[in-house]
Amino acid sequence: MNDKLDSSPWYSRRRPVILALVLFFPAGLYAIWKGEHFSKPVRWAVSVLGSLLFLAIIASPRPTPRPPSGEVASRPVVRDASHRRLGESFRVGDFTYLIERVERREVIGNALHSEQAGAGAVFLVVHYRVRDEGDSTARVLSDQFRLVDAGGRTFEVSSRASTALMMSGQQQDFLLSELQPGIFKAQVSAFEVPVEALAGLRLEIPEGGLFGGVVAVVLEDG
Repeated sequence: MNDKLDSSPWYSRRRPVILALVLFFPAGLYAIWKGEHFSKPVRWAVSVLGSLLFLAIIASPRPTPRPPSGEVASRPVVRDASHRRLGESFRVGDFTYLIERVERREVIGNALHSEQAGAGAVFLVVHYRVRDEGDSTARVLSDQFRLVDAGGRTFEVSSRASTALMMSGQQQDFLLSELQPGIFKAQVSAFEVPVEALAGLRLEIPEGGLFGGVVAVVLEDG
């Protein structure tokens, strides 16, 4: 039947679902699981691959312009940085965070899906809790943290490690975290870093906004 004459919900029709996946992936992702056009293996394949691509696009850092020849590039200055330690709760905007512990792993996952850190590197899994201090349910990006080493190098959340955590059910939300007011929610974020970068690592959490600063947590257990 022609889509124009079909009174069924849009997510039950193949053409609108494919169009949504291309134009606005989160809506398309919802549709392929809500409707019945696609088999479960296809749904999982589209979900994992499409989500990794979506995360790579929204999380990719902007290129840093190179200084003119003869000038020395300086490290970026973190504005209004506030430092905390493991086990110390703190508030960032409408949310309270508690970074509980950090564990070092060479392999993440289970028998069905696992990822191994590259040569000379390890995975750092950060266990934390977050609570919404507002008066309504909030949805935030599940991977908004970054690690910074003593030399100023930054490391974003590892998509390989995040996928392995999600597939093994280790409190890793998919793209967005849903936070209920007044309730702490346990979460994890995983990074892949060189072994020589472990000393002096800090976890940075952006406060958001045009003039927002950064809360930096010193990872003494790294």
